[in-house]
Amino acid sequence: FFFQAEDGIRDYKVTGVQTCALPISLADTLRQLGRSAEALAAYEDTLAAGLRADRRGDVLRALLDLSLAAADVTRARAWHQRLVAASPHSAAVRREFADALVARRLYAEAVTEFEALARALAGDNRVLPPVLRDLGRAQMQLDRLDAALATLRRALALAGPGTGIRREILDDLTEIHTRSEEHTSELQSPC
Repeated sequence: FFFQAEDGIRDYKVTGVQTCALPISLADTLRQLGRSAEALAAYEDTLAAGLRADRRGDVLRALLDLSLAAADVTRARAWHQRLVAASPHSAAVRREFADALVARRLYAEAVTEFEALARALAGDNRVLPPVLRDLGRAQMQLDRLDAALATLRRALALAGPGTGIRREILDDLTEIHTRSEEHTSELQSPC
């Protein structure tokens, strides 16, 4: 299967005629085999050859993920911008990059992305509280407790009274207070 897909891609590059309908499968297979650089190139070739809109999103997400795996945040951001351009009104798509950064524990970069996202979504109280909650959590990971406290208080103020997110925000606020108290007691304890 892998070699058939690879041959089909090679034929396509040489003749311009797609003899095999498996270019994405080749890229997926290369990715699964851990051949990230080759997978990245194969996905880029697939994207350049033209795709249906529904497949383009999958390929852009794969390129974003492979770029982050290679610690290339700038390139990942560029892939994400293309993904957002295809769905400019989707808050879920707009936050995918920040979520991917958190998943990779790149908290400083995630804070930057969540801050930009919060500015872009200002006024949309349906989606802003979860963004602010996640921004506050990323700030907590960086031990920016004062910033996290302010962010989470803002999220709590915007979250509706009957929403499930309020409980999560309150839990995060409790964690900040607990960590602050622990830090204060460490400073006050004699050596």
